[in-house]
Amino acid sequence: MKKIINKKLDGFTLIESLVSILIVSSISFSMFFAFYQLQRNLVNEDYKSDMINYGNRVLDDMENEISKSYQLVKINQSLNNTTIELYFNNTQKKIKYLISLENGVKKNNGESNRYTPIDIYVPKDDEDRYKYKIKNFEINQPTLTSGSVFSYEANMARFASYEINLEIDSYNYPNEKVIETLQFNRRIFSPAKYIYNIRTNNA
Repeated sequence: MKKIINKKLDGFTLIESLVSILIVSSISFSMFFAFYQLQRNLVNEDYKSDMINYGNRVLDDMENEISKSYQLVKINQSLNNTTIELYFNNTQKKIKYLISLENGVKKNNGESNRYTPIDIYVPKDDEDRYKYKIKNFEINQPTLTSGSVFSYEANMARFASYEINLEIDSYNYPNEKVIETLQFNRRIFSPAKYIYNIRTNNA
């Protein structure tokens, strides 16, 4: 007489397998989403860092040249372009800056008719999406406020000073929406212009 032996095979049921797949998929999706967010944040921070370095580099160069000039002429060619001409004592040299909202800040050192970029300005990525863009540029003499000193020397110093305001928009990757506007402000005093003003008014 044959003995019938029943063997019980252990394993996963279909429902258990589906639940396991669902859990693994959820974890994988969460990790992918977190990685994507991290990557996007890193790219945005990289854009912001580039923008900060560019704004400070441009204003450092302009501050250095303006402080040595005795005369500054601002020419608004259009809403998007401004030219600044700087004149210096005892020389025929004239330095020009071309500030373009689309193409950045370029400089002509007076030796040729060519404008060269002060720093690398690449506002778009490889897919033609904005990373950052100059929003506004202004340069003016400091305005009088209540409590300002109205002496002759104080006014001469004010007339020999400039306030620069540069605004650059930072765009969100990859949606190309403005997420932040960084403002760069500088107040520049020109000793050369102060001396020139004093001599001109006392002549």
